[in-house]
Amino acid sequence: MTKLSSFARATAVGAALVLSAGVANAAATLTFAGGTGGLTAGQTNYANFNTGPGGTFGSYVTSGTAGLYTGTTSIAAQPAFGDQGDQYFAVIGGGSATFSFGAAGASQFGFDLGSADDFNDLLITFVGGGTQLFSGAGLNPPGPASGNQNIAATNGRVTIFGNGQAIASAKFASRGNSFEFDNIGVTAVPEPATWAMLILGFGVMGGALRRKSRVAFGTRAALV
Repeated sequence: MTKLSSFARATAVGAALVLSAGVANAAATLTFAGGTGGLTAGQTNYANFNTGPGGTFGSYVTSGTAGLYTGTTSIAAQPAFGDQGDQYFAVIGGGSATFSFGAAGASQFGFDLGSADDFNDLLITFVGGGTQLFSGAGLNPPGPASGNQNIAATNGRVTIFGNGQAIASAKFASRGNSFEFDNIGVTAVPEPATWAMLILGFGVMGGALRRKSRVAFGTRAALV
């Protein structure tokens, strides 16, 4: 069993406090990459809404009118970037769809956004409680959220980062026609053992630095 110096233990405790403080205080952040689609680095497929081999639909609950669509209809249009010609998901005015990411939640998730509108709302719920709302042009900053079905400014990849808070679910809602999206991807929350190893690593590095400084000081003293 590795024995840590008091300095290393203090470093580990400090790192744990920093991590816990981050969990308590951090807000989720959002990035939008216009003109791109599909899973981004570090994400695994959660719901791509395809009906072919390997197609997945995730775990979701709907209210009002929300479900699978193909192509452009009178009330919905496929996101302009990402998979084309397959199924996507659309929430029609007054409806909603809530996707749940399991008991542990996700550290981040993303989706292909189609024709962003001012009346689109995304409500994030965190594991352990608390929510955060992204609405209108907040989903495709800096906007516009004009409903254009073709341009990169309103069609692209949205990624939500929990910043230390595990994301339990995402509720897609719309006050008008419509909120279209595809290719939901998630990044799992690190296992507790992973966090423990990271904290232990901080402590070991701190102890090594302290020992190195002692050796350097002893060498200088011997030369005086």
